Amino acid sequence: MILKLACQQCGAPIAAANINIEKAIAKCDMCGCVFSFDQLLPRNEETTKPPLNIELPEGIDILKLTHELTLYIKWSNAFNKFLLLFAAIWNSVVLLFVIIAIATGTWIILLFISIHLSVAIGLSYYLIAQWLNTTQISVTGQRLAITHQPVWVPLYKNREIDSTSIKQLFCSQYEAGKVNNRPQHAYEVKLITHSGEEIRLMHGLKKAVQAQYIEQQIEQYLRIKDVRVEGELF
Repeated sequence: MILKLACQQCGAPIAAANINIEKAIAKCDMCGCVFSFDQLLPRNEETTKPPLNIELPEGIDILKLTHELTLYIKWSNAFNKFLLLFAAIWNSVVLLFVIIAIATGTWIILLFISIHLSVAIGLSYYLIAQWLNTTQISVTGQRLAITHQPVWVPLYKNREIDSTSIKQLFCSQYEAGKVNNRPQHAYEVKLITHSGEEIRLMHGLKKAVQAQYIEQQIEQYLRIKDVRVEGELF
């Protein structure tokens, strides 16, 4: 098997001298990032993983009852400061043109900036949602329900899944965007059903430990044996 590694932070190729095969970790000379590439190594799907013992991370609250487990994930913990700065600059410029249009009665200006105005409204709406919203994951022996409230966001849909259909949960990393041509990664939690369907349970998490904690708590509550899955991060 030929394995070529690229930095998970900046995307630069990793020199062979900076790769530790035994510990499955590597270091990037460009940005100094140290990361694990254990998820890239071949493995048997049913290999049992060491038990997770993750402490409650920042941004997540939990309520454990006899017949229900509820996790509360606050969106504000992953607040995008770059997006906030961009929105502030964009909205300030758009607002200036709106004020000029109203003050002079030149309503045609609003027509010319209609697309920019729509973007400004959309950015403001999303930032408000990111500041106020909480994702709630409620788990019982019969169902797993996911709700996002109080602000509705099209990309985040409420859904309900039969708990007995869940075979395994796992975490993975994905590229959420780029800043100065450097990839910005986020983490997600997915589940696999007994029928083989893969469902994204939660995404947009800024810290790997948050994804691990969600996986850990749900698997422990539903008494699911944690095994390695192809493509998982941990």
